[in-house]
Amino acid sequence: MIGCHEGALRLVTSLIVAYPLGLIYNLFLTNCSVKVKHMFFLISGISLGLFNYGVNILHTLSTIVTVYLVMRMFRGNLTSVVISFTFCTVYLLWGYYLTLSDEYAFEWTIPQCVLTLRLIAVAFDVYDGTQVIRHSSGKHQDNTGDRDQPSVSQSNLDTKARGEKETASNDEKAELNDETSVLKSSHWNEDALLKIPSPLELLAHCYFPSAFLVGPQYGLKQYLDLVMRKSSLLHKSKKPAIDRLYLGIVYMIVYQVASQFLPPNLLLSHAFKEGTFLKKLLIVTLVTKTQLCKYICIWLISEGSCILSGVTYDVNSDSFDKNTNVRIYEYETTTTFGGLIHSFNVTTNQWAGKYIFKRLKFLNSKFLSHMGTLIYLALWHGWKSGYYVTFTIEFLIMKTEREVLAFINEKRAQNKSLDSFLNLHFVHWTIKIFFRIYILVVFGYCLVPFILLTSTRYLTVLQDLYFYGHLIYIPAAIFAPLLLAKMKKKKHA
Repeated sequence: MIGCHEGALRLVTSLIVAYPLGLIYNLFLTNCSVKVKHMFFLISGISLGLFNYGVNILHTLSTIVTVYLVMRMFRGNLTSVVISFTFCTVYLLWGYYLTLSDEYAFEWTIPQCVLTLRLIAVAFDVYDGTQVIRHSSGKHQDNTGDRDQPSVSQSNLDTKARGEKETASNDEKAELNDETSVLKSSHWNEDALLKIPSPLELLAHCYFPSAFLVGPQYGLKQYLDLVMRKSSLLHKSKKPAIDRLYLGIVYMIVYQVASQFLPPNLLLSHAFKEGTFLKKLLIVTLVTKTQLCKYICIWLISEGSCILSGVTYDVNSDSFDKNTNVRIYEYETTTTFGGLIHSFNVTTNQWAGKYIFKRLKFLNSKFLSHMGTLIYLALWHGWKSGYYVTFTIEFLIMKTEREVLAFINEKRAQNKSLDSFLNLHFVHWTIKIFFRIYILVVFGYCLVPFILLTSTRYLTVLQDLYFYGHLIYIPAAIFAPLLLAKMKKKKHA
């Protein structure tokens, strides 16, 4: 790839290497012992980490060991969650501080940020398991019991419930059935862990070669389901895996070609400043769209190797879509910001919803929970002010959109003539095309700070765009709910 950073080449090479690793696992290791499988994934993941970041990969190891010790020391209680959450986040921010630069860099903080979410999820899942046990019939009192067979019980809960056959004694089967019924009572977290994972389990989960470097996010129980499965899914997984790989390569080619003509620095050029407003909108839209292609290509390639390994398999739907990180069709066709959020960086958004938004329920405010979630996501991305500006404007747009769409849908439900008119083929597609262009343009505006990072760079571009996004959506977020409420009140008066 011409002009490609060495770090990017190493990263892409590592993602491609994960494919033959997935083949080796499915062809030769599915019938091996669980410990052999753990060691295979652990050694493979650490090797890829060393290839990319050298001894700096020890940062990930120190984080994993610390979180494990915290969970053991506090037996997976709420204190262990608070300490793990705080430690992982602070360690990541410290890493960002050490590697500060005005440009995106391929530093050890890339896998560290993935690991941060993964370890926090494990801490929460173990805590949720303790709550399930506490409210159960009193069985499984010891949450830190030693095991010769790593987490055989909890890793097989779902597979046993689905009727998959594993070698287990009658007593073990009875125990599994009991634990399955216990977990079903924990309706809000299907990934709850009834036991603290062993060191080998946790290390292999965190260093899983297909997802260690760039994601996607998935639960420890999902990984344990994989290693406990005795049959290969290669006959099912190879086609969707190759499809993701090919699609990822297409996006990579698009990015490599388009970025030669549409680099981020184009937004800081004299030619951009001298252009008309409409021309600036077009350039911003094309530049930001191009920059997103690099994320999409990486996610697709990584997702393909996860599929090939079998870790994303969902037995209920008999598909491999469980950890899709980008829903391409929806991403390329959606006409709402909600659709963009739903289709882009999916597993991170799901993680944020599950482990941040829902955990802030005690605030008794969706507004505050949403705000807290976006603040943490911005913090998780780094210190650069551009992240915070992007997530702030995103919050304002989403808030306005929800209010307006709810009002429109209510009007359509009440007025059948209006609904019929809007459903006319010509009207429907005219509106759809208009709002697709609208989404591309406004999303481009939102991404300018995210791409340029520092205020000295992105403020000049936003100034050239007359801060139109802020001038529209700050007042809209404040007054739209008031106006809509007044209209409803007037109607019912």
